[in-house]
Amino acid sequence: MDENEKNPRRAPSAWLKSVGQSFADFDWRILAPYTLALGVVLLVLAGGYYFVRRLFDGYVYAGLVIGVVALLVSALLDPGRVARWLGSRQARYGSNVLLMSLAFVGIIVVLNYLSYRHNARWDLTENKQFTLAPETLQTLETLPEAAEARAFYSSSTGTSRDELQRMLEQYQEASANFTFRIIDPVSDPAAATADGVTRDGTVVVAMGARSESISYPTEQDITAALVRLSNPGSRKVYFLTGHGEADPESMEDNALRKASDMLSTQNYTTATLNLLVEKSIPDDALALVIAGPDKPLAASEVDAIAAYLAKGGGLVAMIEPSLMTHFAGASDELGTYLAREWGVTLRDDLVVDTASQNAYNAIAAQYAESPIVEKLFRTVTIFPTARSIELHTPEGRSFTQAALVLTGSGSWGETDLESITNQQVAFDAATDHVGPAVIAAAIEQASPSDRLVVFGDSDFGRNANFDAYGNGDMLVNAINWAARQDALINLTPKTQTSRIITPPSTVAINLIMLGTICLLPGAFVAAGAIVWFSRRRHK
Repeated sequence: MDENEKNPRRAPSAWLKSVGQSFADFDWRILAPYTLALGVVLLVLAGGYYFVRRLFDGYVYAGLVIGVVALLVSALLDPGRVARWLGSRQARYGSNVLLMSLAFVGIIVVLNYLSYRHNARWDLTENKQFTLAPETLQTLETLPEAAEARAFYSSSTGTSRDELQRMLEQYQEASANFTFRIIDPVSDPAAATADGVTRDGTVVVAMGARSESISYPTEQDITAALVRLSNPGSRKVYFLTGHGEADPESMEDNALRKASDMLSTQNYTTATLNLLVEKSIPDDALALVIAGPDKPLAASEVDAIAAYLAKGGGLVAMIEPSLMTHFAGASDELGTYLAREWGVTLRDDLVVDTASQNAYNAIAAQYAESPIVEKLFRTVTIFPTARSIELHTPEGRSFTQAALVLTGSGSWGETDLESITNQQVAFDAATDHVGPAVIAAAIEQASPSDRLVVFGDSDFGRNANFDAYGNGDMLVNAINWAARQDALINLTPKTQTSRIITPPSTVAINLIMLGTICLLPGAFVAAGAIVWFSRRRHK
């Protein structure tokens, strides 16, 4: 009988001894290449993951730790091979290369660390196109308190967001009191709601409890906002009432609440004004807005407006075609005043635009060179039921006029208003006003410093149409310009240098091709042939 059968208690001990002997006799060196390969693969995967994601998270950390442990285990499993490799000529050369590589990486790391702690920016362009203007730098140096710019740009804004970020980085580098954040309004709608942001590409500049919002801002816009926030004061705009004008407080489609709200985000205070009661325009009025009166103004009201402008005021008049009002043949005192004193004649017509799906919705086809529309050159504006404007310079007056908005050549001012009611509109060269039609005009006088913007329509800025294309920006920009809030600071202009690249002639191109394709490769081939023949001859 077997000894284990005679004594069953010794059987487990013998089995363990057998297993231990097998464990000791196993050639663990067989596993060394596999653990080595595992370590290398894990290190490569961890490095690749970090390179792609730019995120040192748990996956990268685990890959690095397990990879290094696998390499150490490989060395422990087969120390002889490691020793032989370390004593080989390849190891000596490899160690030299490794030391040089580590030294190179160390130098790069140190240089990057120093550049991060002591970074500097050099603008090597001839005209310093990527350097903040001296006025901006002075504004940043004198900030009374901390300011922050919150830029609401989604990923769809692309290069616009990148350009803005580069500019804001310059602001931040120039002042310890300026910081900025880029916020995606799509992924963080709560932040956009908190700042009252309703459109992509808006920057909110905040200082203390005060803030202003700007759409697709330039350096001029951001610096001007900082100047206004640094010098808080009353910025009041009045909306005329008493004649059926659009209400700046109502949310109805034909009101102006959206325009009023946007003005509020730019630190304005809005109020209504009834000149039949007040008799004069308050001294704190930066601008007066007349938004689509349904009935004519009284002569006393127009006199009050004239007295206000004589002191250097701002006026934005949005006048509907007579067909859309209840003037009923009454004398239009405001229209007479604008024509007599400012050379703006509101024609008694209605613009028909064949380029529009709705012929009575006039489309802006051309803008003047003006701060009001400088950001709208790639955006159309639509004016439902508009009248055309005629510009002229009254005798003895001195001011500048600009045809702010013009329609296309396929439009005209229809003077037969009855045909519009009967839906029998047809162009009559003898009586109608040939297009392009002027829809809006801007007038500026140096002394006194008056600014007027006259629109032949008021519907474009009402709640129903405010968010359509560039309509809202057009109205708010016009109010800003009339209130002289667009140019609180004038930045030093950066002159653009025109450069022309003259391509080489055909002969020059052929010579370049001959040299790069034939002569240089041929020289290397010839040098190789000379060396080969020389060595062959000396054998």
